[in-house]
Amino acid sequence: MDAKNDVTATAGAADSNGRIPADITATNHASSTADYTVAVEFRDPAGNLLDATVATINQVGPGQAKTVTVHSNRSLTGTVSVQIATALRH
Repeated sequence: MDAKNDVTATAGAADSNGRIPADITATNHASSTADYTVAVEFRDPAGNLLDATVATINQVGPGQAKTVTVHSNRSLTGTVSVQIATALRH
């Protein structure tokens, strides 16, 4: 089920290798425990795709939120935004 509205992304500062961390938070608005699979994109100010990764957030209870941290796969420079491409609740 499409759960893009249940998920947010917040970018952090690059680590010593230039990889960008992103906190991905899923808030479960359903009445039962759910898992989330989230496609995360790293983009430049012009909207060009620089990198992508997948976040898995398991066992989010009803009415609860859970956060995981993912990193870009490669070193990125300049201003980078993090976006949720798709999110599935299952």
